[in-house]
Amino acid sequence: MLRNSSETKKSRIQLARAGLAAGLIAVACAIVFFAMVHNEPFPYHPAIDGWNDILLHMGAFGALTFFALMIWRRSLRLTVALVAFGVLIELIQIAFPARQADVMDVAANGLGIAFGYAMFAAMRWLSCDKIDSLAGMRK
Repeated sequence: MLRNSSETKKSRIQLARAGLAAGLIAVACAIVFFAMVHNEPFPYHPAIDGWNDILLHMGAFGALTFFALMIWRRSLRLTVALVAFGVLIELIQIAFPARQADVMDVAANGLGIAFGYAMFAAMRWLSCDKIDSLAGMRK
């Protein structure tokens, strides 16, 4: 039995959202791993001397935000949840003797969230139809 085109499109969107959700979970797990478990220094490069940790936080939360925006609509609740996740990660680090909480990390997480919003906006601007259909947004 052949499906009509709207059912096929709907199933493709559901499959794309499932893939994006898997990416979101993978990024969130990587953030938790590196925040709680990983204790080795990251590779040093003179071009980013002193910025390594900040760039890692920004990149991680930028990717997390981008995946989240591909799945859910932009909203204040999503932004609050992302910021709360970043703050929670830092607060939990207080319980680990080898880790330390840092306000600069929270700020870098916030910059990463802003960067994720910017990446999403750029992708929407470049390819409105494809990104809107994946994110479930209709004009």
